[in-house]
Amino acid sequence: MVRCLWVLIVLTSAPSWGAGFFRPGVGVGNLAAGGTGVSGGVVGYGHWYNPAMLSLTKGKADLVLDWTMLDESFSFLRSREGLVPPERLADMSEGQQAALMANCCGSSPDQPVLDEAPARQIPFIGLAVPVRPDTVVGLAVYGPQGPARKMDPNGAQRYSAVSNNITLAIAQLSAAYGADRWGVGIGLANFILDVGQDFTLSGDFFGTEDPAFDALATVQVQDAFIPVANLGFWATPLKGLRLGASWQRPLTEKCTGTGASKICGNVIAEGVVDAELGPGLAQAASIIQNDGGALVMRFPDMIRLGATQQFGDRVNVSLEGFYEAWGEIGNLTFVPNNVVFDAGVEQISLENIVFPRRWDNTYGVRFGTRWDLPAAWTQIPVQMRLGSQWESSAAPLVELDTGGLDWEKLGFTVGFGAEVMKGLHVDAYYLRTLTAELTVENSNMRTTNIFHADEVAKGNSGLETVSANGDYVINHQRFGLGVRYALGVR
Repeated sequence: MVRCLWVLIVLTSAPSWGAGFFRPGVGVGNLAAGGTGVSGGVVGYGHWYNPAMLSLTKGKADLVLDWTMLDESFSFLRSREGLVPPERLADMSEGQQAALMANCCGSSPDQPVLDEAPARQIPFIGLAVPVRPDTVVGLAVYGPQGPARKMDPNGAQRYSAVSNNITLAIAQLSAAYGADRWGVGIGLANFILDVGQDFTLSGDFFGTEDPAFDALATVQVQDAFIPVANLGFWATPLKGLRLGASWQRPLTEKCTGTGASKICGNVIAEGVVDAELGPGLAQAASIIQNDGGALVMRFPDMIRLGATQQFGDRVNVSLEGFYEAWGEIGNLTFVPNNVVFDAGVEQISLENIVFPRRWDNTYGVRFGTRWDLPAAWTQIPVQMRLGSQWESSAAPLVELDTGGLDWEKLGFTVGFGAEVMKGLHVDAYYLRTLTAELTVENSNMRTTNIFHADEVAKGNSGLETVSANGDYVINHQRFGLGVRYALGVR
């Protein structure tokens, strides 16, 4: 049983940080125009979108400072229908099914569980310096990207997530070379991934989600060195038309473990994976040695393409798309570091645990337009920006739960930039996705019962229940302010 407990802690934690999360872009100036920046927009954000765009920097230096508030919240109302997996229907008594319906959905089963996490604060600091008329070097620090979650520890969602805090922070050096009608660039970045999550396991011997037999599990891991390259170019094949493209991919593969336990990936997030057992479960076993472990995975490539067309002196329009290879990352693996259990009759050392990925590649389209208002209207240069963006989901609907939340997103953006003095710009934007209302009726997601594997080994149907059927309502919005200063611009 103890071996099963630790395995299930790991398997339950992994989907929430392995799946893609919504990254609509960075930078106040470009997010206002739909998150376009591969072929147009404010060149100071080229570190992320397309390093070649930095070759269009004007003046002696370009400094960008901005801040975004990310507010992503959701509600989940768990369904009492379909709680029992098909393989268990014949084995569950009417009394057990009634107990499951009474236990499943928290103290207020007819009220949705709400995400109560505070908004995330996301800074961007970027510097680009022309060192020659045709060469620019730069530095940027930005992130963290990714929302936080905080939900009722006794709620209907507790077997997926009680709380999580997932961040991806980035530091990048960039260089770009530009000719009259084309430019190339490279960015060398280090990604820092932090994952913290609390969730619940069930130790109910009858598989009815009795909260008296719950156990709280905690994951806290980090990989502070994920080197990534971002290659880009732009070209102007026709007057007023600029094409751009960039390719982002991890640079190194790291390994952990030795011999048959050796495993490699782009990400090795090391730290603590532990469980606080309830009183009944603590009598069955104890963890006598635990030096943590590592979650190992591959990091996805991202490809961006775009075109920006200038219309006259005041208006330009950008249309861009991207592809992110979440579906190609392969398996996730947990590599324990000296984890030993005392099960009473024996001591057990945990070995590597491998399970398949279950995500899809994501695609997206972004549209943005920028309009320089007539000076007679505003007295100072002002640019209005509008945009929209669509992105597919990394998580199929049947794999959706509150711990690994992703959905098909359609958002709209609006903002402006004003040059308040020569070279000094102030920017603002607002982004909001349409409210997503999703109903899951045939979920593949199951509660984690630590006795399930033992029951299956005895030839029984197991103790799992269906955890993620129900109604989801998701809202995502961002607001940001920024300042840009171009030194030496006349």
